[in-house]
Amino acid sequence: MSNSELLSAISVMLDKKLDEKLDEKLDEKLEPIKKDIKEIKTDVSALQEDVAELKEDVANLKEDMKEVKEDVAELKEDVANLKADVSNLQTEMEKLKKNVDILQEEVSDLQVKVHNLEISVRNINLNMENDFSPRLQNIEGCYLTTYNRYQSGVEQIDVIQTDVDMLKKTVSNHSRQLKQLMCCN
Repeated sequence: MSNSELLSAISVMLDKKLDEKLDEKLDEKLEPIKKDIKEIKTDVSALQEDVAELKEDVANLKEDMKEVKEDVAELKEDVANLKADVSNLQTEMEKLKKNVDILQEEVSDLQVKVHNLEISVRNINLNMENDFSPRLQNIEGCYLTTYNRYQSGVEQIDVIQTDVDMLKKTVSNHSRQLKQLMCCN
């Protein structure tokens, strides 16, 4: 082999060795970088998944917010209706308060009248007890004695009636007999 071939072979060998050594050194130096890149890719993949989930969550939140906005609009309408109802109730309550005040005045007047009536009834009861009751007892006594007299008189009237009936029969008989006597004579 000639020098140039030898040099060329040495050069190829050295290049090969150098390439190997460089590849080794490069692999050695690149290994942590590859590892980091792999981790970064994994992290990026996880982040992409998280971003996709976040997008989905945001979409759901948007839908939920849309529903919430509709609910809030309904609530606002309901609150407006409630305010109107409360206003009507307040008006009605004011009317009721006025009516209650009027009723209280009327009840107060009635209480005074009832009190006056109680006093009048008490006075009437006292008059009846003190004045009419003795008079009624007196009248009752008179009627009872009169009743007793008439009761015995009723029995006498029955006897008298019987006597009168007999007298009528007798007078009638005598009248007939007298007529007969007068007729025949």
